[in-house]
Amino acid sequence: MKVTRLLAVLTLAVAALVALPASPASAAIPGLHDLDVAAATGAPVRQLAGNVQCPAGEALLSIGASNATLTGVGHSVTGGRVARAVGAPLHPSPTNHLFIQATCAPFAQVPPGTATATATAPASSSTLRTATARCLPGEVAYGGGGYLVANQPTNPPSVGGIRMVGSIATADGTGWKVTVHTSVPTDRLVVRALCARLPGSIQAPAAVHLRGASQIASGYQSCPSGMQPLSGGAYIENQVGGDSATGRLDHTLRVPNTFRNGWFGAGNNLSLNDRLLVRVRCI
Repeated sequence: MKVTRLLAVLTLAVAALVALPASPASAAIPGLHDLDVAAATGAPVRQLAGNVQCPAGEALLSIGASNATLTGVGHSVTGGRVARAVGAPLHPSPTNHLFIQATCAPFAQVPPGTATATATAPASSSTLRTATARCLPGEVAYGGGGYLVANQPTNPPSVGGIRMVGSIATADGTGWKVTVHTSVPTDRLVVRALCARLPGSIQAPAAVHLRGASQIASGYQSCPSGMQPLSGGAYIENQVGGDSATGRLDHTLRVPNTFRNGWFGAGNNLSLNDRLLVRVRCI
């Protein structure tokens, strides 16, 4: 695994897509808000890639995606602090959209000392790609994600993915792990974590949601009273803590409302005794 560390580049363009109404601003990070965008539309089962950019003068802090069998959710590897996701829509027309959620804030509100840790899982004959981007001692991963990159000079996202097992902060909150399967041997996985010293923030213990009768698991993890969700993630594992052999992540989203105030995750095609973990970073 190749691991590098890059200083955060906070240069963003105005979103070219039409966004749904933004969430209320957070009291903990003034101006923190979500852009929820139907970023790509296509037939179910067909992999699509989409992007969302924060408005000019704002930085991208965390990323979510939904309504698709996801194979990637993360910061663009080509720069610009662009939120990118890849997946196959779950439903036929007219709801056959890949939704991307970009959580943005003014540059002045970005946690001081923010830097990006990067990890790469190289091309392989195996379908499995997994990598964990680690922050420096004393830092926490307050945002992150990853997606498959095709073996082309322009580093486009691969649309050869099969399923994402998960994208989530590590249990100790100091790194970000992504696991995905691909049908393309030349694909590599690039994972990024936004790292900083973030006094006053906490990572809530993982909420565990068991598989239901329909092979689906879904649920939330909420922040304590008086705190706001900054980022989060979800991961499907088996009963002994390993990766699910069949699970597919469909939804991973920030939910900053009065009733849940945390992070939501959902997956399908879970094997017997599989479970869904949901974590949230609160500030």
